Amino acid sequence: MVLTSFWTYTCINWLCQLPYLRAWAVKYSGHGLVVIGAHTPEFGFEHDTENVRQAVQDRRIEYPVAIDNDYGVWAAFGNHYWPALYFADAQGQIRYHHFGEGEYQQSEMVIQQLLDDAGSGGWVIRQARSRHGPHLRDLLRRTRHPGLRIHLRLGRWSRRCELCGVPQAWPQMYALPMPAVG
Repeated sequence: MVLTSFWTYTCINWLCQLPYLRAWAVKYSGHGLVVIGAHTPEFGFEHDTENVRQAVQDRRIEYPVAIDNDYGVWAAFGNHYWPALYFADAQGQIRYHHFGEGEYQQSEMVIQQLLDDAGSGGWVIRQARSRHGPHLRDLLRRTRHPGLRIHLRLGRWSRRCELCGVPQAWPQMYALPMPAVG
């Protein structure tokens, strides 16, 4: 499953969200979660790739970050918010989104449920599943995003319209290298 995080490095709301993103990337990456940051600048100075690179290093972001200076990825998602999280299942279907900070427990349960649906097994805590399972499945069913499916191919993103199946070209973008660990 893919968790896409729209952010900009001066957004205080995103700074509050970041510890959760880092924790989820570490906790669930070995079980099928891919976290991708889409840095979409709000202010002119945030377009400077070197500033973004420094922010990635200073904030110990170890998941890939796409530079979206021309708002192409932002527009493809139909996004309007910083921060914004989009959760795609194993087939690339956007199943849930959250705008702003907060709702961290629910977001983590969505990750667990989508990993469980993909067959990763064991990530939905039995107690949480029995208490929240039906509600969570209903929530995921109601928040599908028809027409948008995410694909990761050789490090490049593409978009395929689920309604007609026609591939859509995404704007030129690239990922910052992940900082060295240790």
